[in-house]
Amino acid sequence: MVKSRKAGFIFVLWISSMMMLNQASANPQSTSDPYSKHSTIHKKITVVSVPGLSFLELDPQNAQQDKALITTLPHIEELKHRGAWGALNIRTPGKGLEDVYISMGTGQIADANSGMAGIQAREPLGSEQAWQKYQRLTGVSVGGDIEGIVVPQMEVIKRLNASNYYHARPGLLGESLEAAGIRVSVWGNLDLVKAEAGMKEADLGKTFRRYAPAMVMNESGRVQQGDVGGNGLLVDSSGPYGLRTNYSWLMARWSEQMNPSLVLLELGDLQRLYDERESYSKEAFVRKKQEVVTEIDRFIGELTRAMEKEFDGLGELWLLSPQVNGEAAKEKALLAPILMYSPSSDKEALLTSATTRRQGLITIVDIAPTLLRAYGIPIPQEMIGLPVIAESTLDALPRLLQDLQHMQAVYTQRPKLLYGLAVYEIIVMLAALAVALYFSGSRVIGKRGLTLWRTLLFSLLIAPLGLLAMGWLASQSEGATAAVLAGIFGVSIVFASAVARMRKGFVYGLAAIGLLVTGVILYDGFHGAIAMQRSVLGYDPMIGARYYGIGNEFMGVLLGAALLGLTALQQALRLSRRPRRAVIEPTGSITASGAIAPAAAREAVLADALLPAPAGFAAWRLPPLGAFALWPRAGAPAAALRTAASTGAAARAWAALPAAAAGVLVAGYLAAPALGTNAGGALAAAAGFGALTARLAGGRRWLRLAPLLALLLAAALAGLWLLNAGAATGLPADKQSHIGRAFDALLQGRLDAIGAMIVRKLEMNWHLIGVSAWSKVLLTSLVVMAALVLRPRGLFRRWQRRYPYLMYGCAANVIGTIAALLLNDSGIVAAATMIIYGSVPLLLLKLEEAVPKGYQ
Repeated sequence: MVKSRKAGFIFVLWISSMMMLNQASANPQSTSDPYSKHSTIHKKITVVSVPGLSFLELDPQNAQQDKALITTLPHIEELKHRGAWGALNIRTPGKGLEDVYISMGTGQIADANSGMAGIQAREPLGSEQAWQKYQRLTGVSVGGDIEGIVVPQMEVIKRLNASNYYHARPGLLGESLEAAGIRVSVWGNLDLVKAEAGMKEADLGKTFRRYAPAMVMNESGRVQQGDVGGNGLLVDSSGPYGLRTNYSWLMARWSEQMNPSLVLLELGDLQRLYDERESYSKEAFVRKKQEVVTEIDRFIGELTRAMEKEFDGLGELWLLSPQVNGEAAKEKALLAPILMYSPSSDKEALLTSATTRRQGLITIVDIAPTLLRAYGIPIPQEMIGLPVIAESTLDALPRLLQDLQHMQAVYTQRPKLLYGLAVYEIIVMLAALAVALYFSGSRVIGKRGLTLWRTLLFSLLIAPLGLLAMGWLASQSEGATAAVLAGIFGVSIVFASAVARMRKGFVYGLAAIGLLVTGVILYDGFHGAIAMQRSVLGYDPMIGARYYGIGNEFMGVLLGAALLGLTALQQALRLSRRPRRAVIEPTGSITASGAIAPAAAREAVLADALLPAPAGFAAWRLPPLGAFALWPRAGAPAAALRTAASTGAAARAWAALPAAAAGVLVAGYLAAPALGTNAGGALAAAAGFGALTARLAGGRRWLRLAPLLALLLAAALAGLWLLNAGAATGLPADKQSHIGRAFDALLQGRLDAIGAMIVRKLEMNWHLIGVSAWSKVLLTSLVVMAALVLRPRGLFRRWQRRYPYLMYGCAANVIGTIAALLLNDSGIVAAATMIIYGSVPLLLLKLEEAVPKGYQ
């Protein structure tokens, strides 16, 4: 009954805290959106796609960019002060330009086979015309309407996307636009040869590259209007591959499109130039690039003037790049530029969306929902992207370029720093284990040696804090990185030197480090996670796995440090109290010396149990062990035994309260949609802190806590639903987090989407276990912990008697690590960063015992 009341109390505490956190954190900021002012169905939106365009061409401060090139972009320069700029994440699993286009048109990550191409319906393809092959392969009769563009490979594309775990619907954007009466057309191509006498199928995707129709085709694989054939190209021996875009022809075709319409123009000269770059001299390439971008800029200026005159401000121009050039990819400038301009807007702005929640950053899956919203068309539930909004910002493009420089620096440094950290952790743990086992009881280590090993082990715990601090630095240069690494070792030396002057000082050191790391991570998280977003241990926008909240790396650090800091602090408080009498084991138990406790010891334990238990803050220090195990004795008054039981229960409840409160705080932060937004982390926190709370509240065996852990996980799921599903927040779908949208899909009965998400996470975890350096860190930590607690026999039990809180924390850390591994798509990363805070304390315990007391 008592345990049931405790479990119920914890459940109610969790739910109440979730609702309070929801009110405190889920308060969306209002954002002006000048691009929705004229969101009527009668507008004309022009999307100008320039493959090969990157931020190198737009950044005058970039050392890799020829400065003279900037002077050739006067019209784009003018739009810098009148448009909304953004960085577009174009990363797809397939990594092809065709995959980017088709993902833009589905609002979901999609795949397109390498031979995919949009072809003029009447264009010769081998021995037949394109429409004949399309009709034969798809079974869709074109009848007398054989104009426009067809995609003969449409059935292959459908099967490809039906079999992967994204389950995208190719052609969803085009289908939605046509159903609403929007005219859709595509003009221009990326061909390397002007098509005149027909094409060979083997050349599709190589010589003839026509991927743009994949963005706006309907679900049958057709675009009703457009020309992606040879009419959009001029034979010009001075141009790349002897071709040049026919801009006057494109302008004429654009002018013919009446409202409401979506016009997609693909300008291929820049990409063709980079495809032929190896054949140019350096000087000739720079001159030709200036010519190409000058023509693009002139065409953009002509379009904007025509829009302002023809449509009286009701048109929109989107300039975007679906693929950056090779020079930008080499410099790790992988995010592509996108500009949204409306003649009715006269303010600078940065683009963002609820997908990223980061100013200036959007993704390719946001393009289709934004287009549909611009025409007032409902967004299909199959689209996971969310509409883009523009936030008015002074010096928008310079600010965006500065943020991109930080992102590039993080992306460049991330592999070498994290791999180096993983290798360092493995070496230090294995070396410390070898020293502790081989030199145990000898005088070799000594006081200085012990300080050295404390420094190295403390540095493993402090390293994530140093990597987080890098996010606050103005520069991400190698010099700044070296300073941060030096700071990590400097702080470690300070802690190691300080604890050397204290009795059992390593416990105080662990408490201070754990609480410091926890406090700084939570401080950054509650203030916008600025450092986390710019840390190499955080998430990387260029990878695109996460854009907001807390990543799995820091989630593992937070859980491990919080468990360690709390339990080490309670252990330190217990050590600071002078015991009233020595704790003697009951009859039949093995004492620390290995002898059997005499019968008189049993009487002393019972007498100790009858002493009043501490209450309030003093209960953080465990009462004498007799209070945790009351054995009946002959002649003991029943009232005295009942008093002892009640006071012991009160002491256990007070001892468990800090763990319960810390668990609610950490799990609530991880679950809140405006804070951590990490569902797996919230559940792992419920498992780890729930196990610790139950153990401190009187649970005698970890395995017997399974029912309570199940209840706590159910409470965590309930809290996640309250915070994220919209029931408590009242937020619309485009304001919810990815967790909230997953709950919404579950409530709608879309089990296929939920199943696909689970499969995707499991596959990602399995992949990372095989290739990630973090899997080696996790394995090393487990080996170290197993070697320490299994040999010599009885060592683990002795540590439990001497350092009960610390050992409870290590055990809870293991439970939380298992939960983090199973409940996250990159669980191996979270588990590896978390378990360090369980293996390092055990190594310190072993090293403390390995050195004779007179030499410490």
